[in-house]
Order: sequence, then C-alpha cells, then structure tokens
Amino acid sequence: MSGKRVHLIGIAGSGMSALAAALAGSGWNVSGSDREWDRGSGGDLAAALAAAGVVLLPQDGSFVRERAPESVVVSGAVEPSIADVVAAQAAGLPIRHRAEVLADLVHAGTSLLVAGTSGKATVTAMCAWILREAGQAPTFIGGAPLAVAGPGGAPGPAVWVGSGALTVAEVDESDGSIERYPAASRSAILPTDRR
Repeated sequence: MSGKRVHLIGIAGSGMSALAAALAGSGWNVSGSDREWDRGSGGDLAAALAAAGVVLLPQDGSFVRERAPESVVVSGAVEPSIADVVAAQAAGLPIRHRAEVLADLVHAGTSLLVAGTSGKATVTAMCAWILREAGQAPTFIGGAPLAVAGPGGAPGPAVWVGSGALTVAEVDESDGSIERYPAASRSAILPTDRR
C-alpha cells in the first residue's frame, strides 16, 4: 500500500493526525487539511506532521490540484459541505472513512486493538509501550494525544511506526466503525470496560 497518495480531511483530530503520521511513516504520500489550521491554529501538531512528511494544505479544495490524491479520508466529524469533500466528489475520488483505512493497516499483519467507552487511549499506549520495551517494535496508532513525548523525544500525534508486523491501535465503538475490525486468529480486540 506504500506510495499511494491520500488526503486526510480534518487532520487536526487526534485520531486523524495519528493515522496521517502512520501512513506517512509507512511510505504513503500524505496531505491533509483542517479548518482550525485555516483559522491560524495548529502549532506543535502541525509542525510534527510536517516533520513526518505530511503536506498541510488549506481546506479549500486545492488538494485536488496540488496533490492529485487517489483517495480522501474523513472522520465522523467531517461534514459533507466542507470544500475538500465537495472537491473530492466533483473529481470522482473515493472518499473513505478513517476506520476503513485503519482497518487496512491493522489487517496487514498481527494486531492488538483496544476498544471501550473509557480508558482506551491509555490502555492502547500502555500496551504499545510494554511491547516496545519487550523488543517487539510494534506500530502504535492511538486516538488521543500522548501526555509524554514519543520515541522521537517530542510531542506530536499519538503514533510511532515500528519495524515489526505488529500493530497496536485504538478503535472506536461510538460510531459503529468497530465492526470493521472482525476478530480473527491473528488479531485481538481488548475491551477496556467490563461490566
């Protein structure tokens, strides 16, 4: 899947920024936009994504001209009226949900997926850290900013790209997208809340 051009709309979201950095670290050509950054914010997260090789563009539909992506990725927070979505539809580009692309990544190897209504970001980061310390070199894709610096020593998206085939990821149950991650013999879904 490396080498593909993809544009993420709403890239400032914690889950979207982590996905963008993971894709860029896996060899994809990644661009993204966010209306908050068009308003002048972005700061450390924008700098971290740019350092990871992600091209940040205005959310005005210009990505179709400037990046010629093969597809675009949206989250549940992205409205169909946003200029980038309208431009993608007009260009006939496939529009994929974040969960679909994350599912592609985690199904490419062995995965540990963490779901639940409370604590999943923390549990996901803990599992990835433990596996990394045990020498497994997993790829970690979180859904919330880390409270501490990542392996590179700087804050940024909740992600690091490992050298092994193991991926540890947070998956979302709030919008039903968890159904995109069927349990299989080589994957495990770890619930964080048992009642």
